[in-house]
Amino acid sequence: MAGAEDLVVLTRVPDELSALLIVGDLESQGVPAVVIGGLTAQLRAEAPGLVSVMVRRMDLPRAQALLEQNAPPPGWEDEAEAAPREDEEGFFADEPGDDADGREARRRGDL
Repeated sequence: MAGAEDLVVLTRVPDELSALLIVGDLESQGVPAVVIGGLTAQLRAEAPGLVSVMVRRMDLPRAQALLEQNAPPPGWEDEAEAAPREDEEGFFADEPGDDADGREARRRGDL
């Protein structure tokens, strides 16, 4: 990767996992990228902050295009919130046989 003076911020996200996913997407397209600030984000250091995805200055236009191209569609958060939730055992609430007997049957493999 280039020297620190040649790196620029592509985007900032609230958590390290999101940043690492972006870096993975970029690198799969041949754009080197790094994550900065993962240790200070969220609860690790109990300091609120954002995680930065950094790219070389010369790669910035391509990285911006890839980021925009791979962005989730508008409204994806609403769809995710409306999706069925798993219970503590990994079953979705709207599966057939939701009562206790149905869960036990699923555990045994009868359903």
